[in-house]
Amino acid sequence: MGNSVAMFVSQYREDKKLVSQYGKDKVMECHIVLSDTLFNDTRDSKELRKAAVVHEFCHFLALIYGSVSISEEKFQIQLRERLSKKIDLLTNEDAQKILAFLQAKKQVTDFSVFEQIKDTHFRLTYEDLELSYADLFSHFLLSRQLIGEYFLKEDRKNFTNLVREGKTQDAYNLYIDIIKKIAEEKWLPENFAILHGENILKENFQKWLI
Repeated sequence: MGNSVAMFVSQYREDKKLVSQYGKDKVMECHIVLSDTLFNDTRDSKELRKAAVVHEFCHFLALIYGSVSISEEKFQIQLRERLSKKIDLLTNEDAQKILAFLQAKKQVTDFSVFEQIKDTHFRLTYEDLELSYADLFSHFLLSRQLIGEYFLKEDRKNFTNLVREGKTQDAYNLYIDIIKKIAEEKWLPENFAILHGENILKENFQKWLI
C-alpha cells in the first residue's frame, strides 16, 4: 500500500455459480483494505482507523448509488474511465489531516470545505443522490441512532426535568457526559463528538423531552 493507510478496491469478476440464480455471470466485488499501521493499540490509532473505514465506506456507497442510477453498460464505462484517471487511496498524510480536523477544538460545522471529506471527493457525478456525502461521513461516525443507544429513557427523564427546572447548563452537561462516553467507547475524537452531538441535540431537542 506504500504511503497509504486505506484503500477501496472494486472489480467485476465472473462467477458461474450465480448464472442460474440471477442469469448473469459477473458480480461486482468490493473490498476496504486497511494498513497494519492502523491497528496499534493507541487512542489515536483507533480513531484514525474509525475515520479511515468510514471514509472508504463512503466511497463504497458512491459506487452503489452510481450502479443503481444508470444502466450497467454505462456504469462499467464510467467506472473504467474514473479508475483510469484516479485511484482512491487514503494516504497517511491525508488520514492524519482528517483526524486533526476531527480533533480540532474549533471545528467548522460544514464538512464540505475539507478536501478529503467534501461531497465532490466521493461523488461519481452520475449517482442519483441529493444528500451530501460529507453529511453521510459525519453521521456514520456519530449518528442520532447511536446517541439514542446511550441516551436512555432515564437519562432523557433527568434531562427533561433539568430543562423544566431552568437548569439548562446541568442538562447540557448531562448530555455531553454521555457524548464523551460514546467518543471513548466508539473511538471518536472527543471534540468532533461534542460538536456533532450538539448539532444532533439541536435537531432533536423537542423529540427527546419526556
